[in-house]
Amino acid sequence: PDVAFFGQKDFQQVLMIKNMVAYFNLPVHIISCPIIRENDGLAMSSRNIHLTAADRQNALVLNEALQFVKDNFDNLSLSELLQTAKEMINATKGVALDYFTIANGETLLPITTKQVDNPVALVAAKVGETRLIDNMLLSQ
Repeated sequence: PDVAFFGQKDFQQVLMIKNMVAYFNLPVHIISCPIIRENDGLAMSSRNIHLTAADRQNALVLNEALQFVKDNFDNLSLSELLQTAKEMINATKGVALDYFTIANGETLLPITTKQVDNPVALVAAKVGETRLIDNMLLSQ
């Protein structure tokens, strides 16, 4: 193919594919498609069908934490952003946080300064029996 489309929801996977295409000098243009969200903010995913009604409600905290980080990125320190986002998630019954990080969108390394071109907040958590991932670009 000349073009391949991948969902931004799988941010780390898309970045690795882009890096592999560049490394192997493949003639394929990789396009990252924006996350599509339900009206309540939950990122659309095939895994959502495994959520109970209560799990689905609890899962909303992932987007809420990401949105908090985006809304407060210019005003709070990185440690304050991370601490609050993690506290939001950890306070939600039925949600077990795997990770929440703010990373460089080009390297996936955690950032230590806000002076990066493409910061991204990334989260993974087990909601009920279902592992969910989500992310939010912070520079848009």
